[in-house]
Amino acid sequence: MAEFSRKSGRRVIENINTKKASKQEVFDFYKRQRAQLQRRGQKVDPLLKIKNVKKSDIVSQLAKMEKMELESSLGRRYQQTVKRMGAQTPSQAAKSILGFEKHIRELESKGKIDIKNILGGTLDLNFAQEPEPEPEPEPLLDLPDFEPEPPRAGGQKQVIKYRGRLAHDLIANWVDDSLLDPETFDDSEEIWEYMSATEEQAEDFNFFSDYYSGTHKKGTSKYYDSFKQFLQDKEIFEREMKKKGKAIPAYPSAEYWQKLDEWRQEQEAKNNLL
Repeated sequence: MAEFSRKSGRRVIENINTKKASKQEVFDFYKRQRAQLQRRGQKVDPLLKIKNVKKSDIVSQLAKMEKMELESSLGRRYQQTVKRMGAQTPSQAAKSILGFEKHIRELESKGKIDIKNILGGTLDLNFAQEPEPEPEPEPLLDLPDFEPEPPRAGGQKQVIKYRGRLAHDLIANWVDDSLLDPETFDDSEEIWEYMSATEEQAEDFNFFSDYYSGTHKKGTSKYYDSFKQFLQDKEIFEREMKKKGKAIPAYPSAEYWQKLDEWRQEQEAKNNLL
C-alpha cells in the first residue's frame, strides 16, 4: 500500500504517498499517526528508530496501524448501531445489524481487518444456549436382571443459535422490550422471521393481538404459529365468502373477527365428522 491518511473522526487531516515521499517524511507521518492512536488509548508497537529500519519497515507499521484504526472505528460504529436500535422498529433494527455484519465480513474477506480484534472478538462468536451435557453414567453393578432406567424425555434444553454478538444484542433488546420469548424458539432464524413478519404485517398482527384469546403467551413461538394460522384462515375465509356471494365484514373490526371465528368453528366441526 502506497497511500495513507490520518483522520480526525471522518475528516482527513493529511495524506501521504509513501512511494513519492522520502524516508524522513514517511517516518514523521508515522510518528504523528502513532501518537494519535496512543492518545485514543490504542496499544501500539514500540517506536521505531529511523536509523535502524528501512523505509519499507515504516510503511509496514503504517499499514498495521491503519488496520488497527479501522478495527477501532468499526467497534465504535457497532456501539452506535446498538444505541440506535432502541429508536428503530424490530425489522429496521435487524436490517441495520445484518447490514453492518455484512460490511465487516466483506472487509475481513479482503484482509483489511481481523474480526477477532474488534470488541475482543465477540463479533465472531456464535452465541447459543447449549444443551446441558448428559451426566456420565455410573458403572453398573454386577447384579442379575439389572435394567438401567430409560433416559427421561425432555432432559435437554433447546438450542437457540444466534448469528453472533450483533444478533445476540438485537434479540436481547427485543426481550427487554417484552416483544420476544427466545426460550420457546428452536433457532434464531425463526426469531428473525417472527419479528420481521409482525412488523411488515403490523395491521394484521395488531388486529390478531387485540382479539386473540388463546392460551399462548405473546412473543412465544406458539403465539406466532397461531398468528400464521390466522393469516391462512383469513385468506381462505375471504375466498369462500366471495365464492358464496356473501358480504365480507369490514377489516379490521370486531364483526370481522366474530364471523371469522364462527367460520373456523364450522371448519373444525366438519373436520371432526370426517
